[in-house]
Amino acid sequence: MANADSLGNFEVQLLGCVSFTDFSIIGFNNSTFDQSQPISAQYTGSPVLSVGNITVCNGRDDYLQIIRNKDTFNFHYPEYFNMAAEVTRPDQAKDSARINVFADNNVSDYWEGGFILNHTPFEFTAPGTMDIYLLILSNADSIPSYSPVYPARAFMNITEYGAVGGYISGNYSGKLMRGSDQSDIYDFKISFKMRRTK
Repeated sequence: MANADSLGNFEVQLLGCVSFTDFSIIGFNNSTFDQSQPISAQYTGSPVLSVGNITVCNGRDDYLQIIRNKDTFNFHYPEYFNMAAEVTRPDQAKDSARINVFADNNVSDYWEGGFILNHTPFEFTAPGTMDIYLLILSNADSIPSYSPVYPARAFMNITEYGAVGGYISGNYSGKLMRGSDQSDIYDFKISFKMRRTK
């Protein structure tokens, strides 16, 4: 994270364990909580790099609501400023997608709330459904993970599936078990709308 001066210049050190050339930047307005669309750029080795204009005027309405039995957990931007939907390929040899949807209010990999979805093939058009692989509620109890009640599958209804910079949204209503204990089952209702960053 870096703060820009009045002319929009900023300085940042990019550290990585492997070499890279591609990266993206998102601009934030700390007063209005607006953010820019992601801007993709390439590192050329030059000490000064221009990435063009970053316009910060788009408000965000990201949210994640998880209802477990009668307990409701709400995650809204900007209180939970680290919110995103990331679409990746878990295995380059397979035509499949993994979607991480998460919310937290720190900069670590710790999720206060979120879930992982799997889908085959990689390409997807809403409306449709995706397999729920895992749900995380780290601030709920000491065993934060929930999964479909084996051998059944659980499906998230995807109502919106935008490109990078757009939104992914959907909902779920059904049962999930805590950890791997098939006797510890909860009713869940999930609804979300998250900006897609990958």
